[in-house]
Amino acid sequence: MPRRILRLRISIDTNPEIWRLIEVDAALALADLHDVIQIAFGWRDTHLHEFAEHDPEARSMPLVGRASRLWRLPHPDDMHDEWFEMLDESDHAIGDVIDSLAGPLRYHYDFGDSWWHRIDLIEDIEDDPGAPPAIVIRGERRGPLDDSGGPFGYDELLGVLAEPGHPDRVHLAAWADGAAGPWRQFDPTTFDVEHVNRELALRFDRTSSGIPLNSALADFLGRVPPPVARDIRGALSGITAATETETPHTPLGTLLDLAHDPGLELTDAGWLRPALVERIMAETGWSKDWIGKGNREDLTAPVAVLRESAMRLKLLRKLKGRLLLTRAGNAARKSPRALRRAVAASVTTLGRAPVERDATILLLIEILRATPHAVRGTRVAEGLEILGYLTHSGGPIDADTVRWVLDDLRALLDAAGIDPVDAAFAQEALFTPR
Repeated sequence: MPRRILRLRISIDTNPEIWRLIEVDAALALADLHDVIQIAFGWRDTHLHEFAEHDPEARSMPLVGRASRLWRLPHPDDMHDEWFEMLDESDHAIGDVIDSLAGPLRYHYDFGDSWWHRIDLIEDIEDDPGAPPAIVIRGERRGPLDDSGGPFGYDELLGVLAEPGHPDRVHLAAWADGAAGPWRQFDPTTFDVEHVNRELALRFDRTSSGIPLNSALADFLGRVPPPVARDIRGALSGITAATETETPHTPLGTLLDLAHDPGLELTDAGWLRPALVERIMAETGWSKDWIGKGNREDLTAPVAVLRESAMRLKLLRKLKGRLLLTRAGNAARKSPRALRRAVAASVTTLGRAPVERDATILLLIEILRATPHAVRGTRVAEGLEILGYLTHSGGPIDADTVRWVLDDLRALLDAAGIDPVDAAFAQEALFTPR
């Protein structure tokens, strides 16, 4: 049976006007329309919102004989107001609400900045049952930035950014880039309708992202705020499969070779024996740059880190005073490709703290985006800040903090012989189902 589709024009009174032409299933609730508007205009959904039938510019109440209706999510602090009838936006279909109005519907987002959206019914359409629940036909200009001061403040911001000699331009440009986030460039003139429609499809069908559901990236995107997930998916869209580089014999490969039957004998204190430490240092080439004898694991950091990396990857296990190969370790010993797969499968879950794991994923995203090395740490720091991470002192995370957080990751990649800018490895670690 054909569904009723509404063609709506949704606009914000800016100069120039920002608008979207959208087709939505009339049976969707206003709560669904809220999500559609947030996605279509690129809002971050960090403020309160409501739908209203009254004109915010009217000097007097537009209705006679009854209270004006507001549709919003119920809140325990809502109080009775004789001027307004409060209704639950989840309980009212878009089509029913539109039919009950004498004029346009209004959507109010961020009661401080006061972004009013005008929703006009352009056409009633009967479409086939396979039509998407919501789709943007076209539109102009990207949506405003959250917390930019409403229409007047946003217009003032754009005016300053358009004036190269303005004394506040550098400061406000930095603010705008930060508000837009590290995964999307701030350009007020562009509107990416294809990206928006991919996100709308995903809003109503979680399997349509093209990202394997049990991959590290899918798990990460499921944990972060939806607007952040939208930005990251947009930043990664269009990236083609990277070419895998050949993995040479590696320090981890050397350790696994040495651990092959009968394993690595440990001292009574649990350390690798001195002769073995010297051999590892020699075969990896580390002894050339190492000051000291390099025969005690507890005093030879490269070997200690190498052993820890193998244990964390579960390539070695300790049993009766020896380090023995696991099944995965034996496979990795025989094949550099298997070793690479083992690292890719585990690298996003090995962090001792959540900030390590999230920083690892954010770094892999920047590697896949081919972000220049000079700004990669800053991009990861911005991502961690958006996710709510702070330093121990409560300050913002910077690139130097990111380098410290990712020390273990660098050591692990060095041990596995993986180039830290290897896009194919980043792709495998993010997208491969676990």
